[in-house]
Amino acid sequence: MSVPWFVISVVFLSLLYIFFKPKADIFLNREVFERQHASCGRITKNEVVCIIILIGALVLFSTEKWIGIKTAETALMALTALIIFDIIDAPDVSSGVNRDIISFLAAVIGLTPMFVKAGIFDWAKPLIEPGILSLAASLLLFMAVITVMFCVLRFVDVPWGYTTIAFFSPILIPLYERFGLHPVLISVAVIAVGNSFFLGYQQPFIVIGD
Repeated sequence: MSVPWFVISVVFLSLLYIFFKPKADIFLNREVFERQHASCGRITKNEVVCIIILIGALVLFSTEKWIGIKTAETALMALTALIIFDIIDAPDVSSGVNRDIISFLAAVIGLTPMFVKAGIFDWAKPLIEPGILSLAASLLLFMAVITVMFCVLRFVDVPWGYTTIAFFSPILIPLYERFGLHPVLISVAVIAVGNSFFLGYQQPFIVIGD
């Protein structure tokens, strides 16, 4: 998904520049920069250690496919290292994490197995599968329609479209088997729409923050 997300990022930043460019020029002279930089003080030992740990974690994240160390394992090792070097302590763990966000993410990510267990897929699949599959013969038409459809559903599916993904996941297999449309292709449209929000209530972090 690197190429489509790179294109999406370039388009997004370009639109930001076009529509939200400040009316007045923003000028920061060297003296102001040096004064701000000096106020930060000298870099500390803990900051150096933290940088090394985070860079190491990013390298392991990026090379998971080749070295075989899973993302979760890397994250736990990084957390352990931060604790060993006394950068994170017990109070940080208890107060530095928003439990509401953790509970929210756990709930929305688990929607697909919940739908399976509750039998929602059994009655939802016959309702949505014929219409979706009838569009799949034309890739361009299919992607355009589902993108618009997910965009409309985004107004009622507040948690980043996770409910929509869970609801439509049963048709991913027939789409791949009959038309060769890989689930990753469809996920680009779903995730792109899910990461866009037009009103405050569509962004869960704003709701949780309030």
